[in-house]
Amino acid sequence: ELVDVLRAEGVGDVPIGVWMTAEERSRVTGADASKDGVEESEGQPVSALTHALRGLGDLNAWLAGGGASEDVASLRTMVEGLAGLDAALSAARLRAMLAAREAGLPDADGAVSLQAWATSTMALSTATATREVRLAEGLADRPDVVDLLQSGSISHDHAAGIVAAAERQEADQEAAARARAAAEDEERERRRRADQLAQGEVAFQLARDEPMPITLRFFSSAAA
Repeated sequence: ELVDVLRAEGVGDVPIGVWMTAEERSRVTGADASKDGVEESEGQPVSALTHALRGLGDLNAWLAGGGASEDVASLRTMVEGLAGLDAALSAARLRAMLAAREAGLPDADGAVSLQAWATSTMALSTATATREVRLAEGLADRPDVVDLLQSGSISHDHAAGIVAAAERQEADQEAAARARAAAEDEERERRRRADQLAQGEVAFQLARDEPMPITLRFFSSAAA
């Protein structure tokens, strides 16, 4: 019954283990709540996600019930707040991807990569999962940017632009380093060839200045 109620409120087909408390799971499954293994309290991830999903369920129910048109002020506030929810969700998804990789979840679930794991677990398209994983990895060392995304100070696209700019800068630096290395190699080769040429000229000059053997001088005089 609880499943049907939450689905009717717009929560959808979220796994039971995510949106149900230990007590609720015990009522549905018959399991002992004291052995659930997850302490249900404020601040716990499962509990926090449960409250978030229920809150979204309430919003969907209010919107679907037609009451929004009668309370324009609340509707405006809610619409503006949805942007904050979207930003916070984006930040949470990026952090979750990195945490999953650190915990070894993709390997444990038999996924060939983090992208493949995100595609199946987070119900993302392959293209979206690839973009999100790239963004998450690009921001792994930029928690300040993720904080700004979470707070709604910057958009998801802005965060992606920051990563893209950093990637371009890194690519430019690598290209510059390769160009410098190529120039240094070319200069070393030029100097090597110049040294070889100089050594050849010295050897030729020494050969010209060396006295001729007596036999060669005799035949040279006779020919004259």
